[in-house]
Amino acid sequence: MAFENNGAGADRREFVRIDDTMPVEVAVIPRERGAEVRSRITVMPVVERPEFQAVETGEAAILKYLMAVNAKLDLLINAMITEKGGVGKARNRRVNVSACGMRFAMDTKPVIGDIVELKMILPGVPPMAVDAFGEVVWIEGAPQPDGRYLVAARFVAMDDDVRDEIVGYIFNRQREHIRNRREGRQA
Repeated sequence: MAFENNGAGADRREFVRIDDTMPVEVAVIPRERGAEVRSRITVMPVVERPEFQAVETGEAAILKYLMAVNAKLDLLINAMITEKGGVGKARNRRVNVSACGMRFAMDTKPVIGDIVELKMILPGVPPMAVDAFGEVVWIEGAPQPDGRYLVAARFVAMDDDVRDEIVGYIFNRQREHIRNRREGRQA
């Protein structure tokens, strides 16, 4: 979790923020497309799969095979989510996210006021692809050591249901952080 002052408007924050890593695809969109932007969610249905347990009759090989099939199904489901949500080029990025915006790194330096499309996957059950839009409100002057620019964008044209999903994701991640800290693990 992060609550430090990392940019303009930090004293006016209305929502809790977290630092996290998630698949995000970022692109500056043409200004003429700005009037048609609208956030949306793509939720993949949960596929019910049986829980596998060891059988005392020596069927360990079958159990091992079924667990391998289960892992492959998980990979296929994640690929479907990525494809259906339009997040095919998303890569894991360090982000700082709240219900009102996101801070992330970009390869190219945008301009204050640019609208960026943020396609992201919120892990969970079920995982969901979120297509959100943000107005660039802050840019780190110099590039980071990796050559990328640190950018903050305020979400625009966001429906309440999309915002609610992001808030739910943030609170779930916070609970995980707290639980891991209590158990002495890193999140």
